[in-house]
Amino acid sequence: MAAALRAAEESLTALISSRLTVESIERIAALVAGADQDDAGPEGGGTEGEDAPPVLAKVKEAPGNVSLETMLTEIDKLLAVRAIGLPRDLFEPDAYPQLTPALTRPIRWELIAQQYDQMIKYATAIRTRTASTEAILRRFTRNASHPTYAAMLEVGRAQKTIFVARYLRLRDLQREIEEGLNVMESSNGANSVIAYGKGGEIASNRRDEQEMFVLCLRILQSALVYVNTLMLQDILGEPELLTPADRRGLTPLFWSHVRPYGEVNLDMDMSG
Repeated sequence: MAAALRAAEESLTALISSRLTVESIERIAALVAGADQDDAGPEGGGTEGEDAPPVLAKVKEAPGNVSLETMLTEIDKLLAVRAIGLPRDLFEPDAYPQLTPALTRPIRWELIAQQYDQMIKYATAIRTRTASTEAILRRFTRNASHPTYAAMLEVGRAQKTIFVARYLRLRDLQREIEEGLNVMESSNGANSVIAYGKGGEIASNRRDEQEMFVLCLRILQSALVYVNTLMLQDILGEPELLTPADRRGLTPLFWSHVRPYGEVNLDMDMSG
């Protein structure tokens, strides 16, 4: 699998490189060379917006959780990459026939550039609390063709594309996401065991009763995790019993020892 991924990456890199202009290659080479100088300290690079090192370091940063701050940061990244002068048809779907099922249309970078000032204005209004997020969203949803709203959607497409590319390339990120999903699945499974009555559904539409249901569920969850943690501590006290695979599988979210209906003892020899 690793060899196949590496071969695919090399093939795609070669294809993209063949479509770059000489000027673009020179700018990218200067960007990488500047980043190497920047690693040696502040003397090797310039200030933000002047030289290549800060730009490359910014582009290489992980986007983090989606928020107003990360949206503005990703916009700056896109504009920095645009300044390199890549050919406009570099990532056209027709250029990569094997990726056609995963591609729809190119991201509209020109729309992002045109609406950049407006996006900053709305983002600043939210940050300074001069306008609420709900009010701005209501304005956008009333007019789905609003150009600033369309530009924000394009930024979101770019963020998702960057994330998918990182996910496909980084094994550690894949493992981290898989572990998080496993934890959530375990948590949901535990909820179904604890809240087994009426299929685990909240039967009432009264807010106070719904809140009581959720709070009681959280208390039971915490109690289950606490008891399981005490049991795991006893097991960890005998490390020779655990293999590395066992340690990776340790979690306080297990419930096979829980009897939601209580314990029932049947005496089959007793005559009725």
